[in-house]
Amino acid sequence: MVTFNDLGPSHYKESPSAQEIISSAFKLMMEHFPWVLATGLLYLVISFVLGYLGILNAILTTPVSMGFIRLTRDIVKNNEFNSSSLFWFFLDFKRFFRSVGLGIVLPVLFLIGLIFFVIPGVIVFLDYFWSVPFMALDDSLSIGASLKKSKQLTQSIGRWFTVKYLMMFVLVASLGVILTLGLGLLIVIPFSFLTILKVMETFEGKSTNPSLISIRG
Repeated sequence: MVTFNDLGPSHYKESPSAQEIISSAFKLMMEHFPWVLATGLLYLVISFVLGYLGILNAILTTPVSMGFIRLTRDIVKNNEFNSSSLFWFFLDFKRFFRSVGLGIVLPVLFLIGLIFFVIPGVIVFLDYFWSVPFMALDDSLSIGASLKKSKQLTQSIGRWFTVKYLMMFVLVASLGVILTLGLGLLIVIPFSFLTILKVMETFEGKSTNPSLISIRG
């Protein structure tokens, strides 16, 4: 039987904490605040439009999110708003169908985990949480390879890191939205992408193709 004891510790003995990751992402956000604000506004507009598309909304959400992850990377790495990055997964049929396929596979795996009680579902969610940013940053990855790399990363950093990261992000984002009387919604999504990018850079910076991951100029 799977329990929360299986969440495991991180194998990175001197790795930054989730709090440090969030703090570093916040500094990046402030350095590129005009672009981040524009990205957040654009995301809300696109999400509003997708909300009227019914089943197409579910199909397009993952490639759209991947495009925003790539766009955010370009903003903080090259200080440019690259529209081709935003629509990257719509410019090639193979990329598009892989991204849509991953968006379908993930909830199916999560539901299968939930069928075998709640904790296995949580484990599945944590193991494959990073598969979307992996494919977003390296579009050569297949669905299986993205899932595999996500699980490898989760096992390396420890599932508890992902839990603490998510809890810390939700806390900071919620406080930001409350303290700004709702205006913080404009930056919550791009801030989430920044935190994801910082995690990927920190723990995958020595990958086989670090230029895809790195957000340094």
